[in-house]
Amino acid sequence: MAAKRSEKSVENICRAAGHRFAVLIVFFSTNVPVCDGGLSPQRCLIWGPGLDPKAVLPVRYFFIQAVGSEGEKLAVSPGKDAFKVKITSLDKEFIRVHVPPPLDRGDGSFLVRYRLYGSAVKGLKVEVLHQGAAVAKSPYILQGPVRVPDVEFFINVGDWPLEARKEGAVPILSWCGSTETRDIVLPTYEVTHSTLEMMRGVTNDLLSVQGNTGPPWANKTERAFFRGRDSREERLQLVSLSKANPDLLDAGITAWFFFRDREKDVGKAPLIGFFDFFKYKYQVNVDGTVAAYRFPYLMLGNSLVLKQDSQFYEHFYSRLRAG
Repeated sequence: MAAKRSEKSVENICRAAGHRFAVLIVFFSTNVPVCDGGLSPQRCLIWGPGLDPKAVLPVRYFFIQAVGSEGEKLAVSPGKDAFKVKITSLDKEFIRVHVPPPLDRGDGSFLVRYRLYGSAVKGLKVEVLHQGAAVAKSPYILQGPVRVPDVEFFINVGDWPLEARKEGAVPILSWCGSTETRDIVLPTYEVTHSTLEMMRGVTNDLLSVQGNTGPPWANKTERAFFRGRDSREERLQLVSLSKANPDLLDAGITAWFFFRDREKDVGKAPLIGFFDFFKYKYQVNVDGTVAAYRFPYLMLGNSLVLKQDSQFYEHFYSRLRAG
């Protein structure tokens, strides 16, 4: 019965909007108790770029999947303290490594992050333990020099993609691409900055978001949600739809710059913390001046994302599938 109500709510939201939306992703969480045992350290799975010495990242990361004694993947958390991770240098040299506790993703999987503050000449040893027992193929040994070649390139630091020539196009690196341009698309400056500053301060990043996805699906507010600045007229139209359909949509403009003459009529909404977005079951993603750069962060929550059809795209859009 609850599933039918959710499907009907999505249909009503899309019908009220009058625009085409694609349902991109949904994660369902159930309000069930934490697993109280039966975890098999040897059967657990560990994988990710943080175990590959060739992966060069400011913050390296990998995943742990909890597996039961019968070989079944656990779909609920075995407890936030189920795993301990220890990372040390293979040599006697001192090297500072920041390893926060694994992020419990609530679905039987954990995200492990670590940041090096120096170079490990001989390499690193990564140990993953459950109640003192080695997990999967732990310990993992990371060795090998990293070589980065010299390069020259053009980079566009503005939002708009620039290279529209079909002949003699220049290889310009940009944050955003479009169906009408030929720029080479990088991760956006927000993703780049948050990745470089990861675990250095209190900022949202693609890893920390996964541990702050709000209440379970059944306990989320049964409405769609949007907050953002006035960088595209469709956003103002979304607020009008919200006022006409408050039981379906909660949308507001938090900052005015492009359409200041309409602020009095539309109104200004108070700022809200990003993690609080995930108190709602549905997230509406509408373009700003170009693609809305919050999109990858919304995708990592456990709400259902409704995305506007658009000519603009970020570096990962080609891997998305509607459904």
